[in-house]
Amino acid sequence: MKRVLYFIFSLLLIACVEHDIPSSAKAFISQYFPESSVVLTEMGDDGNGEYSVWLNDGTKIDFEPSGQWKRVSRKRTGVPDSLIPSTIAQHIEANYPDEAVFMISRKSYGFKIMLSSDLDMKFDTQGHLLEVDD
Repeated sequence: MKRVLYFIFSLLLIACVEHDIPSSAKAFISQYFPESSVVLTEMGDDGNGEYSVWLNDGTKIDFEPSGQWKRVSRKRTGVPDSLIPSTIAQHIEANYPDEAVFMISRKSYGFKIMLSSDLDMKFDTQGHLLEVDD
């Protein structure tokens, strides 16, 4: 039993080692999540340098190797409004006023958004709606 507990404890220690993250990622977290702190950083398995950061409020942020955010998901309170491009925020407010944005991700075509109702939307880089998938 002691060996099992020791093994589990060792795995937890290894998983919780915080890798150095670029200063741009640290600045992003400080700007958009000033009340939160990093609890876990995990490097991607594919070796391309991407990594994920979990905050103590349940937020998960995926970053490019450069420190540029790629995806932000926050299911308790939604992602910060200031993170959502204004044209997309205006569209959501006008058409889905009772919904929160639980996830935003950068894509080659622009942005993918998931609302609290699990409605997925795609927008181009200018914030024009491309597709709605329920």
